[in-house]
Amino acid sequence: QLIDESVNWNQVFRNCNDRTVDGQWRDLHWRIISHALPLRGRLHRENVSVIEACPSCGLSAETDVHFLWECSKSKEVWTLAESFLREMFKIGLRIDFKTALTGQPSPSKWWKRMSDTKRSFIRAVLAAARWTIWCQRNKFLLNADPPDRMEIKSLFEKEIRVWLELRRR
Repeated sequence: QLIDESVNWNQVFRNCNDRTVDGQWRDLHWRIISHALPLRGRLHRENVSVIEACPSCGLSAETDVHFLWECSKSKEVWTLAESFLREMFKIGLRIDFKTALTGQPSPSKWWKRMSDTKRSFIRAVLAAARWTIWCQRNKFLLNADPPDRMEIKSLFEKEIRVWLELRRR
């Protein structure tokens, strides 16, 4: 089982409505935790004529877990997010699947001591990572040209910059 019983799903759904996070990011998060993304594995199970393989790596069926966590392109994004947060807060946050899915790190002393503003920022970084994964996947579907590491990094950083700029207004 990927998610243990300690997940507070009410809080996770409240995080989806966090007004400090971009509307597209909130919608994507809601779709992920509601199993409502039109991923190939799901479409294939619903008898839609699609190839089940992940469009980004082609190594596995495109399921929720593979899309968000197992795909090599997704792993690149989560590594970027970890590095970004480590640089910003000087903390050794390890993003695990539970954190990626729920948008909240497992409770720890540093998380409890952190201000609401910083918690919102971390949730925004996690949301930007999910959004980057979704965008790079869709770009590949439309262009049949996999984004390289620099493109992925550039998209992730652009999303964070835009979010910071909107927060300043």
